[in-house]
Amino acid sequence: MRNQKKAAMTIFSLAFFSLSVLAQSTASTGSKTFYVATTGSDSTGDGSIGHPWLTPQHGFSSMSCGDTLYIRGGEYGGLGGQVGTVPFCSDWAHATNIKNYPGEHVVFTNPGQESIMGFGTTNYPTHQSIFLIMEADVQNGITFDAATENPKISSCITGLSIDYVRLINIECTNAGRVGIIPHGEYWEIINANIHHNGLDTDPSHARSHGVYLTDGHCLIDGGRYWDNGGYGIQIYDSGSTTNSYNVVRNALIYDNNLTSNGDPLNGNGGGGLILGNGTANGAYNNILWHNGQINIQINASCDHCFAYNNTQTGGMVGLEVVAGASGTIVRNNIIFGNQGSNIVDGNSGSGGTSSLIDHNLTGDPMFANPQNHDYRLLPGSPAIDAGIDLSSIFVRDFAGQSRPAGPRFDIGAYEFGSAQAQSDNGSPLVTLKVVPHK
Repeated sequence: MRNQKKAAMTIFSLAFFSLSVLAQSTASTGSKTFYVATTGSDSTGDGSIGHPWLTPQHGFSSMSCGDTLYIRGGEYGGLGGQVGTVPFCSDWAHATNIKNYPGEHVVFTNPGQESIMGFGTTNYPTHQSIFLIMEADVQNGITFDAATENPKISSCITGLSIDYVRLINIECTNAGRVGIIPHGEYWEIINANIHHNGLDTDPSHARSHGVYLTDGHCLIDGGRYWDNGGYGIQIYDSGSTTNSYNVVRNALIYDNNLTSNGDPLNGNGGGGLILGNGTANGAYNNILWHNGQINIQINASCDHCFAYNNTQTGGMVGLEVVAGASGTIVRNNIIFGNQGSNIVDGNSGSGGTSSLIDHNLTGDPMFANPQNHDYRLLPGSPAIDAGIDLSSIFVRDFAGQSRPAGPRFDIGAYEFGSAQAQSDNGSPLVTLKVVPHK
């Protein structure tokens, strides 16, 4: 971990609640639990469940490493420009924890600033590690919603040189530009709902993305990314290669590149997932459908990037490797039923570095019920036992079933026989599952 300076650092105060990183001892003094409620008071409350504080900022500023802050249900907004502080902590075991109170829905709105929540330091570009976990329960949760605000609002959550943030089961919606843009390393976005972002109506602004990763070693695991204006997920940093070793896995990515007429396939310049540049960025066990332009794109400046065991269908182009990409590996993917080409390899016949593209299925994979987005395999599917062994990289499928289930890896996101979870709208939805890297 990077050296930490013993000084207080404020962050950009564009957000509803901006967080500074307050340098303090990383040793826990004993984990404590605090509460915030819309009926609380920062002046007379003591942070107990019977006498909660009013503002999240006050709660953050009162926490030490290992503490937990529960936020009671309700809407929190109108506090733009106020700054809270959080401690930097040494590891995930001593992280600060922010949670919704069980069974209660917390909504953060924007008071007209550029972001709802932002993390950062005045010591930019030096990075600081905070080890902060924001976790919602599965049934209700934490929502960042800019629906009623200025359309120029940038994001739900932004970062600036802040590392080690974990977001679990949150929702981000209606941000005019990017939904979540960390600008930091070792962020984890787990089981998130990221939708209807990047739809700024200003014609001078390009449609933007659900999540935009610009730094390295980040993980997106599970969740749904849909109806965003540009890409559902973009990994790219112009002029830099620091955004490397990022992984996107077990996610549902669909209907991105949304346009004013509501049809992603009529949009321009967006799609499902782009591995834009950097080194060894990759995607596996994802399911992508009906994303405009391209379901997955591996750009020319993405070095040794990969796509394994994804299921892609119903887009304009299934998967594209742009000419000039070096060391690209595309294996065990179902890429079927797209309006244009299923696979476009810009390196093919170019005389440059060739891509390794094999064990993919572009014929009918015999999906169980594609009309209802059930992309499991039926008996007799040509994808069964047709893949190459990738167990040195991962050993679970989209649903968490062991790979391989038979003598060999199946092609696509599902191993044959996997169960399919259902969300409240009938689309498949993964529950929280964090499979360690192998």
